[in-house]
Amino acid sequence: MVIENRDGRTAIPFSQIYYIEVRERKIFIRVRNREYSRYDSMEHIMQQLPEIFVRCHRSFAFNMHHLDRVRLSENTVYLEDGMSVPLSRSYKSAVKEYMHGRHTKREQI
Repeated sequence: MVIENRDGRTAIPFSQIYYIEVRERKIFIRVRNREYSRYDSMEHIMQQLPEIFVRCHRSFAFNMHHLDRVRLSENTVYLEDGMSVPLSRSYKSAVKEYMHGRHTKREQI
């Protein structure tokens, strides 16, 4: 993913992105020790992302490769390195379906 802002152009590999958040019409891309931003919509950015990114909230999508665990009772998705993102009721079933498919694919290997 290429981020263009006043600091210039930065290429960020999808594998390094932990999650994406939208705040006040701006997209924030979180990598391990840094956050990048650009003006965009969540709908537009989701079209550009590979399937490893799962929407879990109106304002959040996370990278399944950095998933640690999902706590449905806490409405929280925990990622590696102590990061976490909220899980809203409207996206809970989609995350559960993705998780079920992920486990099924692992069992088939």
